[in-house]
Amino acid sequence: MTDLYKKLNEVEVDLGEYEQASLSVIEEKRWENRVKKKLKSKNHFSRNKKRNLAAAAMASVLGIGLLVSPPVQATIETLFSFTQVEEKAETDIGWSWNGIAGDSTSSFNSVHEIEKKFDMVIPFPETLHSIEEAAVRKEYSVATENGEFLSYTYDLRTEERMFKVTATNNSKEQPEFKGNTTENAVIEKDVIIDGVSGTLIGINDINGYHLYMEQDGWKFIVSGFADSLSPEKKASNITEEEMMNIAASINW
Repeated sequence: MTDLYKKLNEVEVDLGEYEQASLSVIEEKRWENRVKKKLKSKNHFSRNKKRNLAAAAMASVLGIGLLVSPPVQATIETLFSFTQVEEKAETDIGWSWNGIAGDSTSSFNSVHEIEKKFDMVIPFPETLHSIEEAAVRKEYSVATENGEFLSYTYDLRTEERMFKVTATNNSKEQPEFKGNTTENAVIEKDVIIDGVSGTLIGINDINGYHLYMEQDGWKFIVSGFADSLSPEKKASNITEEEMMNIAASINW
C-alpha cells in the first residue's frame, strides 16, 4: 500500500487544462454578502441568546405573546395603524410607500435579468423560486427614476396563495401599513430572522401577513395571503412560521 501511495505521488499532472473560472462581479458581491450574513447571524446569536431566553420566560409569566422594548414599540406604531369597523363592514390591510414609484416601470423575466440590466445584486427570498413551479401567474417589475434603479416588485399567484415582494435601496421613506378590522385585535410583532430585525403585521379578519425588514441599505416587504382560486376549495392557512421561513431565504 505504501508503494502505491509513493507511485501516485510521483505521477505528474498538468493543471493547465483545469483553469479556474472567474466569478462575475455580481457573483462576487453575492458571495461576499452571504459570508457577511453567516458571520452576522452567528455573532447575533451569541450576543442575544441569554436575552432571548429571559424575554421568553418573562412573556410566559405575564401571559403575553410578545415582549418589546419601547424603541421597538415606537417603530411598530409608526409603521402600522388600524381602524375598528362594524361587524359586517369590509375589512382589509395594505400599505403605501412614498418615493418608490419612479417615473417609469419595466417588466423582466427573472431576478437575474434585473441584476444584469442594472449591474447590481438583488436580494430575493429564494424559497419563492421553488413555489414558482405551481404558479398561475408571476411577474417581475422594476421602477426607475431617470433610468436609474429605484425599486422592484415581484408578484406570484398560485391556486391557494398570493405573494408579493417589494424592495428598494434608494428610498429614505418607510412604508405605512393600514388596516380595517372588525376586532380590536391586530397582529404586530417584532421578529428577528437570521440576525435581521423585522416587523410582522396582520389582522385577525384576514389570513395573511406583511413582513417588513431592513438590512444592508435595503428596505423590504414580503406579503403572503391565503386565497383559493376555486370556490369549492378552501385555501390552507398561511402561518407566521411560513412567512418567517420565506424571509429567512432572502439572499441579502
